[in-house]
Amino acid sequence: MSRRRDIEFLRIIATFLVVWYHCPSDLPDIAYSGLIFFVIVSTHFSVLEAAVVEYVSGRRIGRILGIWLIWYCVYAAISVMDGKINHYLGGSVGALLLVGPAVHLWYLPFLAAVISVSTKIALVLRRPILLVGVGAFYSASMWLVDEWRPWAMGLGVPWAQYVHALPAISVGVLFAAASKLDWQARAAFLLFMLTATLPAWHAVGVGVTYFAGVALAGPILLVWRQGWLVTKFAPLSKYMLGIYLIHPILIRGIRHVLEADGVVLATLVFLLSLAAVAGIYALAPRIARAVM
Repeated sequence: MSRRRDIEFLRIIATFLVVWYHCPSDLPDIAYSGLIFFVIVSTHFSVLEAAVVEYVSGRRIGRILGIWLIWYCVYAAISVMDGKINHYLGGSVGALLLVGPAVHLWYLPFLAAVISVSTKIALVLRRPILLVGVGAFYSASMWLVDEWRPWAMGLGVPWAQYVHALPAISVGVLFAAASKLDWQARAAFLLFMLTATLPAWHAVGVGVTYFAGVALAGPILLVWRQGWLVTKFAPLSKYMLGIYLIHPILIRGIRHVLEADGVVLATLVFLLSLAAVAGIYALAPRIARAVM
């Protein structure tokens, strides 16, 4: 499946939002929508690629978990040097195994699971069942946000993040299942998902976050699918995983020398991370592709 420049460009925007969230952001609900975008898009293409699941998804999962293990070791070494090894060893077994020394690492094993599960869903269920089932699940998750959100937050890292991202999987599955419909029907499904989000609007970290994530991913996946945005910046998207992996290191480093926060810090971190990752790709491309 060929890459689309509009999606690749929006990956850059979404990565910046994630970096902004960790700075931290003064608009966290908007910033966290970048991660929701990533889950939706990853699920969407995993379902569409289900015909070659045994080969493609297996290689992707292996690569993701390999990169996760490398960076788990990197951040564990940093924690040892900082004398903070006992901090993350004192957490739950799940947190120790899946996250370890850096909270943001929760996303990689989760992404591997998303690719595996969403592909199997696409192979087992027929499209009408997918459309009805995931639409109902997403609507219920928004309506019942006051029931599951406090419970999820009490689970701690990484389970709170996993539960929070589950509705995004349903959005990606629905968008993929609806992809063969005519554009009016696809637009109607997008409008349905946006409307279904409104009951959770009051919920911090859910309503606005999901509305923004769906609004960012939906138009390019469902309505304008011919590459409506062509930009020379889109090729930079290959550096985004590297930026995600190293940006916490740069956040800490910049804070040692500058009193910056919010969007200013996020911009500095993003640009310096981009320069660092691009430099690694230029100097050692094979190593770069293996570790980021």
